[in-house]
Amino acid sequence: MIRTPLVASVALLALSGLPTAATAFDLGGLAGSGRVELEYSDIDTQTYSIVAGDISLSWRSGAVLGFDAAIDTTYDLEDGDDYTNLWAALVLSTSFGDFAVGAPRPVTETLRVMPDLTSARMIDLEFGALIVPKVILDSLFDNSMTPGLAFTATAGNLRYGLSYHQIDDAVVTIDYYEGAMVFTGDRTTYFIMGELASYPFDDEVTLQIGAQHQADRYSFGAALTRAEFWGTTRSSVRLYGGYDVLPVLTIKGDYLAVQDFEDLASLSAEYRIGERGFVEGGVSFYSNDEIYDIGIGLDF
Repeated sequence: MIRTPLVASVALLALSGLPTAATAFDLGGLAGSGRVELEYSDIDTQTYSIVAGDISLSWRSGAVLGFDAAIDTTYDLEDGDDYTNLWAALVLSTSFGDFAVGAPRPVTETLRVMPDLTSARMIDLEFGALIVPKVILDSLFDNSMTPGLAFTATAGNLRYGLSYHQIDDAVVTIDYYEGAMVFTGDRTTYFIMGELASYPFDDEVTLQIGAQHQADRYSFGAALTRAEFWGTTRSSVRLYGGYDVLPVLTIKGDYLAVQDFEDLASLSAEYRIGERGFVEGGVSFYSNDEIYDIGIGLDF
């Protein structure tokens, strides 16, 4: 993890002033997109005021050489806790696909179809192992960038990729092997993703399959995840959907059932302001607790 002070978190908001287009901006091969948000949440008598952001930049020369960079951060304004990943890699574009060398994002993240679990960032971190690759979570507690290699390619409606990453914190070395395949039909996207996390004492294997359907005013999807770790197998099922009540107002619902755990249910709404702004809020139910959150931010 890259330790980012509050000044860097505020800098994320400044980046939102970049010009926007379909992908935020595209200037002579340099393209970017992202999301920044100020959020307040009340979770089990604990309150959080955070700055969160996920910003990606990429550059392609039009020939072979290029680069990808991204920062994904959550900063707690009250306690000063900082959860930040910084990704950066040199990209070689070939007729076979793109090869990324350095500290690339895992392909299970760059090709991810599943939306965020709830509108509360802290809940997503808490349940992260069920919705994002484990290397994403483990690297939040690393003291540096996470080195690795990645390969992605496209063949018609099929996108696929493989990646390798390593975390070495001077106590233990962990190797991560990622694979992802996404097929997009007319309005339905199907995906299968897997991760092998190899620890010195054991391996953790996670496999996820699912689909998402996107219509004019609504979307819905489902995913089944199976994880094997330390001799234990645990399965989870996720159902989610969204509906555009108005062109600027979307209602979202999510339900997560985890084997041997309490179920999580959430309901949220997002109201878009202009081209980039939004206000969102929601309530989640977990283990007889009600969790409330509200946030304001920019999509670009």
